[in-house]
Amino acid sequence: MIAERKSSIVKRVNTPSIIGAGNSGRRSRFGASTLQVPQSPISNPGIILAIVGLFFTCASCINPFAPGRDDSPAESACDPRTIDGIFQCFQAAYTFRDTTVYGPLIDQSFIFVYRNYDLGIDVSWGRDDEMRSTYGLFQNAQKLDLIWNNVISTSTDSMSVNIVRGFNLTIVFNPSDIERVDGYASLTFGRIRSTDPWKIVRWHDESNY
Repeated sequence: MIAERKSSIVKRVNTPSIIGAGNSGRRSRFGASTLQVPQSPISNPGIILAIVGLFFTCASCINPFAPGRDDSPAESACDPRTIDGIFQCFQAAYTFRDTTVYGPLIDQSFIFVYRNYDLGIDVSWGRDDEMRSTYGLFQNAQKLDLIWNNVISTSTDSMSVNIVRGFNLTIVFNPSDIERVDGYASLTFGRIRSTDPWKIVRWHDESNY
């Protein structure tokens, strides 16, 4: 995820072996059983830890690189060759819970970083763990609603762009179990040629909880 994911976009970890979002562990985009429990920006860590545990159990039995449950053609709604387009693709991947859309957005060198405030350290993980945790989120949520808010800052050159942007994420597990996450993501996008699609190289959770 995040992460909430990913942040939240919401991941929480104590000492991860690893990549997208705190309190005592965070941004559990909800991954495989090989991950340790990450940390969430949601106010009740007990609820999040229980949810993450369920996701890890489920994800360990499935292929994290397979598509999500929703087979809708999310890719038709976006064009990752532009920065606005890759944000739209990101949003579409969450809306349709589709890892076949999310996966191509994530660079092979991808790193997710968040601050574990309880331990006073930065925690990071890479692409494989990001895909597993995102798959777990997509499988276990009935609905995801990701809204990108105002851009806080931008730095750019021809082959790299960094954008800090706010977001709101609503995760519906069932009608009586709904989590809402608000945060800031610092996303670094890169590409080799100007005609290539942008990919997310680094995601730094800049939310403060």
